Amino acid sequence: MSEYQIEKLNNENVQSLLPLYEEAFGKPISLVELKSKFNTENWGLRNVGFISFFNEKAVGFYGVFPCEVEIDGKKMLIAQSGDTMVDPEHRRKKLFVLLAKKTFEFCEENGISLVYGFPNQFSFPSFIKKLDWIHIHNIVAHSFKAKCLPFLTMSRLFKVPESFFNKIQHLILSFKSIQPKSYQSIINSNEDLSIVKDASFFEYKTYFKKYFLSINSKLVWVKPTSMYLLVGDVETCSKEEFEEVLGKLKKLCFILGIPHLRFQCSENSILNDFVKDSGVKLDAEYPVGCLPLKPDIEFEKFKFTLADYDTF
Repeated sequence: MSEYQIEKLNNENVQSLLPLYEEAFGKPISLVELKSKFNTENWGLRNVGFISFFNEKAVGFYGVFPCEVEIDGKKMLIAQSGDTMVDPEHRRKKLFVLLAKKTFEFCEENGISLVYGFPNQFSFPSFIKKLDWIHIHNIVAHSFKAKCLPFLTMSRLFKVPESFFNKIQHLILSFKSIQPKSYQSIINSNEDLSIVKDASFFEYKTYFKKYFLSINSKLVWVKPTSMYLLVGDVETCSKEEFEEVLGKLKKLCFILGIPHLRFQCSENSILNDFVKDSGVKLDAEYPVGCLPLKPDIEFEKFKFTLADYDTF
């Protein structure tokens, strides 16, 4: 591995990742978005990850995003694994394992108790076999149809740019949007653990555009796409309160011209119990895994929603 130079991510070398991002994910990311995504200073750490260079070109990267979970009234630092990339010409050189282990070592030295993530079905076996990850459970997705005239269809019929309808959607949601200070996620309970959703978390999660809505005095976190109104999270509520929120979300889809609602959550969570009876379960399931870095952390109690993904 002597032909590779390994550097910790910082504000200067982060720009070198832009071509690697575009090649790995098929679309560009701006430097502003990338810096914001790794600016986790709210939790005392920033730019947590390592880059491998070959002839001064970034050819591999592994990074994580610190956040907090509350256990027995005490906040604990954990981190989400994300944005793992290796240049196709440099695969099978064990760069993935090298960069991951250096990142985990840094995490352990800096007080992070656990690293968790949502690897796809192709990379997940490598996390299990090569990095000693543990499979916690799966994430499942449920869809609800909403009566509307889809803006996507109108765009195709009338040859109107999709961006025109996107602007309408964002204007409507911006008008309805509020800025919360904190809330208790629907998946949090005495038996389960979830990511702390407080002002620090909200301030950090501004690198992608999404909206907080107050529906029947319950906070709902959404992000629009052409096919789905993605529901990132819902404030804790009863089943009856959730059904009322669900009905109003369907009406919102009608206004926005979006034909479906989509929920994505841990298969053994309260939210999954609420949506599985009336929603349509999508075929795909997404594994959740973790690497405990501190002893006695009850990782099996962790539950997640779409808002916990770094892509939301």
